[in-house]
Amino acid sequence: MSEKHNVSRRFYGFIYRLFDMKKKTRLIDVDFKRPWWDLIIKQKWAFLTTFLIETVNNVFLTVPALLLESILNAQHYEYFFYFVLIWLSILLCEVVSDYYATRNLVQCIQSIHYYATQLLLKIDPVCHAQSAKGKVIAKIYRGAEAYGMLIRNGSYELYPLFIGSITVVISLLTIDVKLGLLSLVLLSAFSLIFTRLFLFSAKALMPICIEADDRVKSVGTESIFQISLIRSTFTSSEVNTHLKSINQKRLSIEGTFWRCYDIISTLAKISYLVIFATIGAYVIALIKNGSLGYMTGIALLITFFNGTYQLLQIGQFIYRFKDQLERVKDLFSFMSTYGKQTFPSFEDIEKKVPVSDNSPTITIEARTIKFKYNTRFSLFNKQNLFLSVPIDQAKKIYGIIGFSGQGKSTLLSMLGGQLKPNEGSVLVNGKNLYEMNDEQRRQIIAVQHQTSSTMRGTVKYNLLFGLPNKPIYTKNELISLLERVGLWALFSAKRGLDTPLSEGGLSLSSGQRQRLNFASLYLRAKYYHPKLILLDEPTSHLDEVSEKVVVDMITELAQSSVVLMVTHRLRTLEQSVGILDLSIMEKSKNLLFIEPSSLASQSFYYQQLRQGSFSSSSDIVVDVSAIPQASLNMEQNVIET
Repeated sequence: MSEKHNVSRRFYGFIYRLFDMKKKTRLIDVDFKRPWWDLIIKQKWAFLTTFLIETVNNVFLTVPALLLESILNAQHYEYFFYFVLIWLSILLCEVVSDYYATRNLVQCIQSIHYYATQLLLKIDPVCHAQSAKGKVIAKIYRGAEAYGMLIRNGSYELYPLFIGSITVVISLLTIDVKLGLLSLVLLSAFSLIFTRLFLFSAKALMPICIEADDRVKSVGTESIFQISLIRSTFTSSEVNTHLKSINQKRLSIEGTFWRCYDIISTLAKISYLVIFATIGAYVIALIKNGSLGYMTGIALLITFFNGTYQLLQIGQFIYRFKDQLERVKDLFSFMSTYGKQTFPSFEDIEKKVPVSDNSPTITIEARTIKFKYNTRFSLFNKQNLFLSVPIDQAKKIYGIIGFSGQGKSTLLSMLGGQLKPNEGSVLVNGKNLYEMNDEQRRQIIAVQHQTSSTMRGTVKYNLLFGLPNKPIYTKNELISLLERVGLWALFSAKRGLDTPLSEGGLSLSSGQRQRLNFASLYLRAKYYHPKLILLDEPTSHLDEVSEKVVVDMITELAQSSVVLMVTHRLRTLEQSVGILDLSIMEKSKNLLFIEPSSLASQSFYYQQLRQGSFSSSSDIVVDVSAIPQASLNMEQNVIET
């Protein structure tokens, strides 16, 4: 097995060096807001070369019987030699045609794959929350592959069919005008009638097929993504029944689609047989009255059959072409309206924002921010937040608390540059986060969200994710960090830093994922020295021993960075300078950080946390109207930093 693999690799290496396609292929810009054929126009000269060669090739291959009949009548060896030489030349030209066609096909497919994925990376993260991932993936892969097949089938099926039929009509016209006109009328009527029939049925049924395919892909993909939830709720049978039902429905729709094709195709075959019989009868009549020679008559019928027989496949060609076209149009229509991009991500921006400065203070400012996930409820309505912290301040940890659903994670995402406010702006040291791209943001902000996950890859890959692709930390440093967060014993028993992790981190427990994510953030913070570190429930899944280790590491990071931390564990905030309590923000347009010693007298929620009445902020359902009005007063003891 190993030897076969080595032989295959050596053969690939030889072919790769021989043709060196790396320098001959390129990704082509795809703008999904432009017409789908814009991609073809960008490669117009290559396409024109392909069509020119295919035209010559198909004309020649349609009339060999007539040419050979003339050569045999002339009885000259050199004519036959010229025939073979022309054929050889066309075959060599076909190599060029195939090269351009294949290159165009591959470039189109990969360009669509890349730019569709790039678009998904560009648009605002909130837009992804309401989308079905399986549906998006299905449309991208189906549309990209369909674009390639659209080019191939158009170049090698429909276009040759068109050229072959025209060549037949012209050939018959040169022999006998009436025969040529008869073939023109019959073939034109046949093509017009059955093209319209096939197009009508395809137009009516294909959108239904695409919708059914979207449904199957969406449910199937979600079932794979949520396999842990399905197995833990013991709903495998129900999900399997649902999958079977939608696949059966798609099967019946596809069956109806192709049954319709079969019926129209049968009518087309019968009609073509009638046309061929009519042309044959006319040729026999010409032979009988002496207008046509016996050999010429045979050559004409062979030419007619050779050039038009593919008309029997016109339905299949049109169905495939229409199917591919609809899938391409569906992709371009979907991607042109999918989500929106309101701030830069990774692309270059015209005005580069310098991220380094020598300011003695770190300022975080949110000006009149307004954010809502829907039109009925606003989490923030033109609130302001201002925090100015001297760099040499010993402790720079600040907490954010509040009832579930009040917007703690949303606020953190806005301050971290992931969710742009509907209105207002967010600035760190006077620089607008939403005028920067991700490369610039990561130099001033480090974020760990509440949901911990991993990328498919090794432990080392996940630890260094988000850092430059160059040696920064040694193997021993990474191992030491894993030992510190209590993970090295787990990985050393396997393959160490090369231990593979699954997509989403399903091979790890919640606490292990959380510690691994924090270790990665710790490395990024040590490398970039960001102004601001944002942590959302960094210890929610940890035991007391692991929590203490993480809190000590957070305190270490807070020596050089401001740390804003959402948490419901007050012991995590023991080192905090101030706390923003969203449960009391109703009385002010400002989001204020209050000294912990003074917050208890102002916040009913904070009082209950201190007394241990709430075990978790994530499951609290509180009637805010029942909170004593005095506890909502937040006019005193606001931190002046």
